[in-house]
Amino acid sequence: MIDVDIADAVATVTLNRPAKKNCVSLAMWRELARVFAHLGSQKPVRCIVLTGAGGNFSSGADRSEFGEVRATHEQRHAYAAAVDGASEAILNCPKPVVAAIEGYCLGGGLGLAIACDFRLAAQSSQFSIPAAKLGLVYGPLPTHCLLSLVGLGQARRILYTGDQLDARDARSIGL
Repeated sequence: MIDVDIADAVATVTLNRPAKKNCVSLAMWRELARVFAHLGSQKPVRCIVLTGAGGNFSSGADRSEFGEVRATHEQRHAYAAAVDGASEAILNCPKPVVAAIEGYCLGGGLGLAIACDFRLAAQSSQFSIPAAKLGLVYGPLPTHCLLSLVGLGQARRILYTGDQLDARDARSIGL
């Protein structure tokens, strides 16, 4: 569900679950950490592009598996560690990482995008962190990344309301 293609010194990492708007499963969070650690160490790779298949970047975490993979206290911690591991691998990648965004870039998908060095978005892109509307808490690492990009006021607005921003609004606040 994670495709990697390398051509002309550019690695393209594609979230490939278009039928589910590229929502990220636990296995995918773990695989993303491995993929970015590996690509970061490859000399022929000079840049990495993270994108989604089928017209959406990512609709976030695969909530359909939460009952199975986040049922216990230990599982919730392991899940959070996997999500943070993916973001940390992107943040710590020694190669520039570009998020190529179209369509939905929501929740954990937005967390991946804000871990990237650059975000390029199609005009049709929609950005949101709906965690508050779902009764969930957004993690400290992506919250810190969001805060560093957009500042305290805008981060609060995004996190507290869960409202969607279009590409123009996202750009205007530094997202």
